[in-house]
Amino acid sequence: HSGMDENRPNRASFHRPRFEVRQTGKRKGTILLPDGRDAILKMLDRYIKTEKAHPAADRFTTPALADVQAVVDSLKENLGMRTTAQSQRASGTHQSTVAATKLLDLLQAAAVQIVVKQCDGTVTPDLAQWGFEVVARTTKKAKPASKPASA
Repeated sequence: HSGMDENRPNRASFHRPRFEVRQTGKRKGTILLPDGRDAILKMLDRYIKTEKAHPAADRFTTPALADVQAVVDSLKENLGMRTTAQSQRASGTHQSTVAATKLLDLLQAAAVQIVVKQCDGTVTPDLAQWGFEVVARTTKKAKPASKPASA
């Protein structure tokens, strides 16, 4: 008999989550953070689940499980707010684009009506009275043919 209380299993018999640890250099022994937010949250969830499965006396004391749980809950809440904000921005951008497209169509229709009814179908500088800026039409000049290289 090893002298241990038979109702309390040996701490070594518990399966702990595995962490990657730096093996060399000045920071040897440092636990490496997983890559990416999802991997970090998954690792922290595994750690919490594993620690909760242990009796309080057998849990790691630093960091306290309650502190780790609070950090994870905060991270998840922030992620949820971020996702919601992204969705709202995307929706707002779409609504603005739809509204701007409708407004452009209405302005073009108004311009056509003014040109037809007030200007006898001709675009003139008089459209400035209605807030339209009339500019001279630009034509693209043909590029002169390049001279062949002389031999």
